[in-house]
Amino acid sequence: MTFDFDATVVGAGAVGLACGRALSKRGLTVLVLEKEPAIGQGVSSRNSEVIHAGLYYPTGSLKAKFCVEGRRLLYDFLQSHKVDHWKCGKLVVATEEAEVARIEAILEQGRINGVEGLELLT
Repeated sequence: MTFDFDATVVGAGAVGLACGRALSKRGLTVLVLEKEPAIGQGVSSRNSEVIHAGLYYPTGSLKAKFCVEGRRLLYDFLQSHKVDHWKCGKLVVATEEAEVARIEAILEQGRINGVEGLELLT
């Protein structure tokens, strides 16, 4: 018996499956290897399931860029493929007066990075 694949992806978690899908969409034959009995049981099973907005990352950084763009693309994908999800938002809280300036800085950084829907509550 012989096996012939264009690409092999190690790990059937969120990233591994996304890579496998992307390679497959390019016309490649893909083998995905996973040591667990089912997909998504490794590191992906311990993920917080948060879609990061890009609030905290430095202006112009790849993290800021990819969080903002990726979040938009992911929500579009989920909606167009009828995948259940909950876009609940994020609440960043100051627990004492001394933290208010930090909250305002996070708000400004998010705005600079292009994160939409931000507001300051008092």
